[in-house]
Amino acid sequence: MIIDFHTHLFKSWNGLKGMTPDEMLRVMDKYGVSQSVAFTMNGFWGDFRAANDELANLTKPHRDRLIPFCTVHPYAGNAAIEEMKRCYEQFGMRGMKLHPWCQGFFVTSDPMFRVAECAASINMMLVLHDGTPPYTEPLQIAHLARSFPTVTILLGHGGLKDFPIEVIMAAEQVPNLYVGTNTTTAALRKMWKTLNGDRMLFGSDSGFGQYSLDWFLTAIDSIEIPSRIKQKILFDNAREVLKAIGVS
Repeated sequence: MIIDFHTHLFKSWNGLKGMTPDEMLRVMDKYGVSQSVAFTMNGFWGDFRAANDELANLTKPHRDRLIPFCTVHPYAGNAAIEEMKRCYEQFGMRGMKLHPWCQGFFVTSDPMFRVAECAASINMMLVLHDGTPPYTEPLQIAHLARSFPTVTILLGHGGLKDFPIEVIMAAEQVPNLYVGTNTTTAALRKMWKTLNGDRMLFGSDSGFGQYSLDWFLTAIDSIEIPSRIKQKILFDNAREVLKAIGVS
């Protein structure tokens, strides 16, 4: 079984048509994915409240398999905090995806710390895009995680091409920091050996078609990883994280 911790679900974005929930479920079935954590796209640039509403509606008929994570813009201040609580209470969203690079905010800023404080108060997980300077270097996000040790924080891209070594260093030192697998094969090989597969969450960045899911599963399969470690990366770690934040 597989849990995909990094997908996007949206009707359209910048003229690009997103996958429908049924299309996403068919692709999941093809590759043996039991559940997918789904993020918006439009909320990173525009009206995050409207984007969260859309995501809630798209996932509502399939909440056993499609798990929505909301978004806000930290610089929105009180409106961001209110939206986090609304998504938690009204839609049962137990996590949030933030994109500091696209949204243009500093991870170590006071507004982001207010968002993290709210996440800590309601046990909401944070997923952050990482690996794209200057806003999303892994060590910046590691500082945030260290400052809020009760908040589970995921580096969504495992450092991408430029920062996988930083990711490994940070994950070794910060126990509430998790690592996404949609990075390079070379980085994955070093990550699983260093971390023993712990706190690694499989993610495909899917939502624009099935090919990224196929690509990242192939990348995992191409590495000689013991089956028990692969099971942790593809399913067990994610199941434990979801259970800890109240997702069945």
